[in-house]
Amino acid sequence: MGKETLPPQFQGAMDAVRIIDTAGTQWLAAVGKLEEARKNFADLQDRLRTIEEKIDGSLPKIAEAKLALQRAQEECATSRQLFDGALQDLMKCIDAVCTNGKKSPVRLESEPGKFLEAEHRLLAWLDALECSKSDADALMQKARLARIIASDVDAQSRRAESCNAAIQGSEKEHRSLLERRRELLALIQESNASLHTLAGKADNVGTKVRQTLQEPLEALYAFDASVSHSPYAQPIPPLTDAKNVADTEALERLQSQLHIRLRDAFRSEGVSLPSAFLENVRVHIRWMIRRDMPEVLDTELQSFEYAWTEEDFLRCLRQRNCIGMVAERSERVVGFMIYELHKSKLHILNFAVQPDSRRRGVGAQMITKLIGKLSSHRRTKITAAVRETNLDAQNFFKASGFRAEKVLPTYYEDSGEAAYAFTYRVPGTLQTDEEEAAVRKETDSAEW
Repeated sequence: MGKETLPPQFQGAMDAVRIIDTAGTQWLAAVGKLEEARKNFADLQDRLRTIEEKIDGSLPKIAEAKLALQRAQEECATSRQLFDGALQDLMKCIDAVCTNGKKSPVRLESEPGKFLEAEHRLLAWLDALECSKSDADALMQKARLARIIASDVDAQSRRAESCNAAIQGSEKEHRSLLERRRELLALIQESNASLHTLAGKADNVGTKVRQTLQEPLEALYAFDASVSHSPYAQPIPPLTDAKNVADTEALERLQSQLHIRLRDAFRSEGVSLPSAFLENVRVHIRWMIRRDMPEVLDTELQSFEYAWTEEDFLRCLRQRNCIGMVAERSERVVGFMIYELHKSKLHILNFAVQPDSRRRGVGAQMITKLIGKLSSHRRTKITAAVRETNLDAQNFFKASGFRAEKVLPTYYEDSGEAAYAFTYRVPGTLQTDEEEAAVRKETDSAEW
């Protein structure tokens, strides 16, 4: 029914809910941005703490590397002194054993590394030197001592170079961490300013919402009292703090209650409510878990005359091919579905949505999720049995692309009621079970 044809009091009630929806959406958006900014700010602070810990950890590493370098340099200097002494002693010994004015044909290197490179030439000369065995043994012993000390000096020099490289790497990492900390501090300062701005905006919007809600709520209370003897049990909670998320959740619940209450009031008075009036809501669809059961049972009891018990749910879900999923909004379960996996199809066993969330796209989102599990080469259809008297469910399945293919007499044992067998098929697949049977028969005949 169009706006101009609604009775004045019903039109006024619908306008009041629209005002509340608009104001609530604005406030929820403002608070949502504020919460997102808070999370971003907290994330930046966490990152800064991590950087600070790394900076604090890098300083001891640098100090430790510098201490190791100092020790290596000291040990290297000591070993170098020992090498110089050993080299001079070796040279004196060589001069002493050389006779007839002969000089050593080997040039002794004063650098430990070069000494090691020329050592083989020295040893070859010593072997060829014509001198007494005791002099030769003394020369060889002094040469070996010089070689050992030279090796120590060379190893300590390499260790010092390694320590120096470690210091440079640690200092580079430390400078990089300091730069990242500087950038994060700038981002945190910017985020903090944005947070204060958004908090102010949320406060302003919250103030306007409180002012805006007063008049339409009074109009709705008056409307409710005029068409029903069950006025709203509780008014909207005081919106005293726009930064309190609990208030936004209370507002969302109130909006849902107003929608369902208005719809029921219109129906009770025989007045048609425009279908576009109830806006869809977004839900998070996930697997059902054990702690969902109280809310699932509540939805079940509010939806069906012959409701499943908790034991019915648990017995079903214990089967390997039985899956449960729920639709969640604002950490509240607003719908559920139980279905079975079969070789070529999915079969819906139980499916319900909370009364205050119906006709708002919750069921459609769950059906869409289920359809997404079909494929043209494996499971190609979804089936469901719907009570003959459940007209709302029949219309829902038809609107979702299902077809009523046959009647199942006395399908329900609890009431003896018949059921309609609804089926959704992947586009391009066979349309009926009879056609599938015919194709299987032809295939079997062809194989034989």
